[in-house]
Amino acid sequence: MLSTRGVTSPPSYTTPPPSPLDTLTPDYIPHDEEYAAQQPHVDEIITSRRAFQRTMVPEDMVGTLIYLLSPLLSFVTGQNIWVNAADRDSTRR
Repeated sequence: MLSTRGVTSPPSYTTPPPSPLDTLTPDYIPHDEEYAAQQPHVDEIITSRRAFQRTMVPEDMVGTLIYLLSPLLSFVTGQNIWVNAADRDSTRR
């Protein structure tokens, strides 16, 4: 800290510096029934590209979210984790 006598001690920080955030990215989840009814082919096309050929539901994100919130993530920083049922086209993103 600065004083009339010069620098007396380094500043103290109460919070750690910001670190990169980890993110969770879902694949297409048909959450709006009206939209899904207007474009049924969208879900069919996306589902056909998945290794697990079914429609994704929000509950499919839970396991990965628990991982992101757990101490197991202590050495992982700045990652974007895709939950997409092994979409065969995800390598092009």
